Amino acid sequence: MRKVGLFVIAVLAAFATEAAAVPIVGDFDIGVVSGATVQWTDSAGVATTLAASTAVDFNNPGTLGCPTCNFVVSSASGDFLTVNGLNGTIKDFSFTGAGSVAFPIPPPTISGWEVIAGLLTVDMTSVTGFNKFTSPSGVPGIDNLSLTIVGTAIFTMPGKDPTSGIWQLTTQGNSGQTTFSFSAHEQVVQAAVPEPATLLLLGTGLLVAGGVARRRRK
Repeated sequence: MRKVGLFVIAVLAAFATEAAAVPIVGDFDIGVVSGATVQWTDSAGVATTLAASTAVDFNNPGTLGCPTCNFVVSSASGDFLTVNGLNGTIKDFSFTGAGSVAFPIPPPTISGWEVIAGLLTVDMTSVTGFNKFTSPSGVPGIDNLSLTIVGTAIFTMPGKDPTSGIWQLTTQGNSGQTTFSFSAHEQVVQAAVPEPATLLLLGTGLLVAGGVARRRRK
């Protein structure tokens, strides 16, 4: 009887903990800090053209307004409203190839890929795709070059449970340049949490099962 009772209590406690999960809700956009420059590079960090690039170098923060910050949150919703308008830092990474220590490519993860004022940490878990393309700029001899990269991440905020999410990074620049501007949209993907009614039914069923087992032992 004691074993059955302990089993029921342990299972109920586990489900109660899951029901109390508080996932992050919302999305946000970031953009390059005014005056900052970022670069297309190879995995060694050498500046190159978009066509030859395999990595993104954000560590050129500039000198206007925020010399140690790499981006600003330009809009936000849900739980991310607490970081709207704040500056943050972002780590360099490779989006293709083998990568390197300075320009890693997940898996398993790039810890602290983005950090905003101690209120939000984004750990990159994968790069799921990227697309390079060129479009006419309207200026003879100059084309607009863009790179779109998408992937997954784990978002962490105080008082919330780590929550899976997705991100999309978009860069803009011109041919012949290694520097560019960027923006990104990031959104959490909520995991399903059992409803209280479902937990109550499950708990009741486990208690009944425990009672039946106890009577049989008698």
